[in-house]
Amino acid sequence: MYVSLPFHIQKMSTLDAAATLRWTGWILGISPLITVITAPISGRIGERIDPKRGFMAVQAFQGLGFSAWRSRARCPRCWSPACSWG
Repeated sequence: MYVSLPFHIQKMSTLDAAATLRWTGWILGISPLITVITAPISGRIGERIDPKRGFMAVQAFQGLGFSAWRSRARCPRCWSPACSWG
């Protein structure tokens, strides 16, 4: 996926070549950057708490984050498929 992604971004972009290259760099580089920043914090927390509880806490925070992101649209029909899926 990462090998062909820059070519897809280049085809879809409406910006000039320099801006497209910059955005491609951000898209491909943000995940490793966040990992470098959060890995030491995660390691310290992992030494202090039970791994199962930590995993469940991370899952809960992700769920809350996704719910908040989804509710930002404040559109009732956005919630209807989620409610019907169970």
